Amino acid sequence: MACKYSNSRIADELEREFSLYIPKFPRLPTKLLAFGADGRPGLNSKKITSDIISQFSKVGIENGDNVWEKYTALVVETLIDAIVYDATVSVGIKPTEIQVISQGGNAGGPVISVGQNITPVGARGIIS
Repeated sequence: MACKYSNSRIADELEREFSLYIPKFPRLPTKLLAFGADGRPGLNSKKITSDIISQFSKVGIENGDNVWEKYTALVVETLIDAIVYDATVSVGIKPTEIQVISQGGNAGGPVISVGQNITPVGARGIIS
């Protein structure tokens, strides 16, 4: 007996269900992804702590309250350390997203080949 659900229908249903709970993030332009990382300073717990402390007055904490400043520094440093040393980035690449063109030659003459990925590809990275 044939299955009444196709792979694409199952995938569509799963995507519909997950889209109800997970907000869609705007897609970043490829050039920004490829070249934008070099210009970023990376995570810096001292800068983040300083930015938070400079806004203490907005919530009624007086500047110079060393207990709050030390507590803020401790929390921020702990969070940044966890992100930098423990977090990973997982990437999924759909079929046909990676294009390959190569050329060369051998005794028989020039050789040119083109291709693309035919299966989903995963990659992992780190946050810095």
